[in-house]
Amino acid sequence: MDNRNEMYLQMLTEENIRLRDKIDGLVFENNLLYYYLQALQKATVPMPERVIYSKNATILFDDKGDKTVVKCAKDDIYDLRLGFCLSLLKRIYGKKELDRMMSKFVYETDNYKVLKEKKNGRKKSKKD
Repeated sequence: MDNRNEMYLQMLTEENIRLRDKIDGLVFENNLLYYYLQALQKATVPMPERVIYSKNATILFDDKGDKTVVKCAKDDIYDLRLGFCLSLLKRIYGKKELDRMMSKFVYETDNYKVLKEKKNGRKKSKKD
């Protein structure tokens, strides 16, 4: 009988440890979720206050006092709308993340490669 009680006590102890680990994991996940939601509530998208358009650059000033500059590539045609959109995206995501997204969703696509080849073909024929 004593041996049986020890086995039962051992089983309960192991189950107790397993349940505590599970509860600790749930508490940890709950805390992560709580802090993530708090950060999302604090995060705000900057609102443009003033935009300066020059020959080949767009300069965006936002409500936080930050300035973001995007420049047109020398082989592209300057577009006010594109400059504005890119300056806002650069401000929100940062240069590195914007470059990564542009590579993934624009420059590495087949459509972009075809357009680039056509554009390069036109340039070569104009020079000839």
